[in-house]
Amino acid sequence: MALATTLTSPTRQSQTVTDLGFAYRFAAVEARQELHDSFVIIEAALPFLARMGSIDGSGSTTIRTEHVGGMGLQQSMTSIGETDAAPLANLRAGVAALVVGMFGLAYAQTILQSIAGRQPAVDLMNVIRQAPLNVQATVRTNVATQGAAITNATGAAGTNLSVDNVLSFMSAARQAYASGLLSGLIHSVQWDQLEQSIRQEPGYQNSAMDFERSQRDRFGTNILQGLLGQNINLGITDDVNTSGGAYQGFAGDPGSVMWGLGNPARAPFAPGDLIAMFPELGMIVLRNRTSQTNQQLRADIFAALGFALNNAESSFQRRLISTT
Repeated sequence: MALATTLTSPTRQSQTVTDLGFAYRFAAVEARQELHDSFVIIEAALPFLARMGSIDGSGSTTIRTEHVGGMGLQQSMTSIGETDAAPLANLRAGVAALVVGMFGLAYAQTILQSIAGRQPAVDLMNVIRQAPLNVQATVRTNVATQGAAITNATGAAGTNLSVDNVLSFMSAARQAYASGLLSGLIHSVQWDQLEQSIRQEPGYQNSAMDFERSQRDRFGTNILQGLLGQNINLGITDDVNTSGGAYQGFAGDPGSVMWGLGNPARAPFAPGDLIAMFPELGMIVLRNRTSQTNQQLRADIFAALGFALNNAESSFQRRLISTT
């Protein structure tokens, strides 16, 4: 038993806090999440990412897309004589493929924490309610990795991203007959570099309206729409890869990056194990009963996903790189 403490008058809070009080109290507000990269790829605004289907019941984990050439507007006719036979023309064909695999993540807490825990924000059930966002983050990171593997690039590892780089990218797209809305991802530092370049452009220094229109950063979405008045939207995320001293931003025409999934509803699981399922994300959340032997409550998040670049012969794709 602890010995009594003499409290001198006037009694002060600094005297009572050790034995009779608390060193702090929690404000009566919900715990705030740490600052984080909240960018979500919205396919309508960033159509470079295209879903190619599901492997459900196909007998394979590979999804292929086909491309063809040598027909229609790709092939003109040959002048021939009155009695000449028409020359045979060759067709071209190829495929691009992605492989669907499993991704996983788990959260757990002890039974005692479940009983005594006071902060609902870190309670296991609240944490796994955000499982769809875990999948969105997985899509974001894997798409950024695919973009970093694109062969051709505009910009340089030793310089900042500039207005000239964007215009050069658009020039390359036009020369390659890119079609549809171009879109892609750049790093937040690259956006800052580009914004500094925009500020230095003489054409934007005399008009605040033109300066705003050149960027069109919709706060809350982190998507630059119609950047510099061009046919291109860019999403801003720090999941953009770095390599060789450069941020590996990228952009392409619709479908230049592919993704596919598998519907987890086909997987057998014991009754009562299912916590949540989102077939459109290839995601399932299951209760892990084996962890209970260690006095833990655990939820396992699984997703069947695949990512790949489309064939460069049928899609325009190019990196936008700049110094770190």
